[in-house]
Amino acid sequence: MKQIKFVLVFVIIANATFAQKMYVAPFSGINFSSFGYAQGGREANSILTYPYFNQLNPGLGIDVVYSKNKARHVLSIASTPIGISFNGRVDGRGINNGNNGIIFFRQSSSDKQLNLGYQVFHEQDLRKSISKRKVSIFYGIGASVGFNRSNEFYRINNIPITGGIASLPDSIYYAYEYTKVKIQSGIFILPEVGFTYYSKKEKPIVNLSVYYYIGLRPQVAYNLTLQYGKINSTTYFEEEKPILATRGGLFGAKLSFPILIYSQKSAKVKK
Repeated sequence: MKQIKFVLVFVIIANATFAQKMYVAPFSGINFSSFGYAQGGREANSILTYPYFNQLNPGLGIDVVYSKNKARHVLSIASTPIGISFNGRVDGRGINNGNNGIIFFRQSSSDKQLNLGYQVFHEQDLRKSISKRKVSIFYGIGASVGFNRSNEFYRINNIPITGGIASLPDSIYYAYEYTKVKIQSGIFILPEVGFTYYSKKEKPIVNLSVYYYIGLRPQVAYNLTLQYGKINSTTYFEEEKPILATRGGLFGAKLSFPILIYSQKSAKVKK
């Protein structure tokens, strides 16, 4: 029902602008993992740092575009990642003054969520000297809703996730275990900027853009138990239990390929 209401509002806004053209633009691209942060329970000697976001995820979706003159109204439906991300470092403590025996570790995993957004763009033509064909830049901002996964999904997938590694012969190690808990759906501010390349007949061929989902409220919490240490001639052991969270914020890039499905020329006024 919420999705239907959102579409109806979009159509009303589009009609109010007397849109001349309507496009459907399937897109693909890449997303960086959603950003993680410490929500609580972090100890002073924590070896973790945030955010860690180098894991790439495919970006897929579709834009519905109403366009008139220099304005674009875009309704987007996309699959975006939502997950945990962190990295850290464990050293050997006492092995050659700590210069050797270091483990750098990085952990990231992502679920997917449906994201429904609405944006308004301004389009500006670039100088023709840049290209023989028309090229324009567009930039704008909007808002979107991330619907997260269902409560049933989190209930079924609440099995602890574990991992770790040991470095030989120094026996420096780390091990982790975490469970995930749904908090709520997400709300995002969605700025975006890109270019459109046109055909000789000035029909759009391809859009290339970059965007940033700015998450406004936490969506998922992760209860993490992290153990690390060294077992050798000397032994030390540390355990931390930070609570991590994510608002689903991410950035990415996409290529979209507009398909014209409706065009209405401006009516001429007779004198």
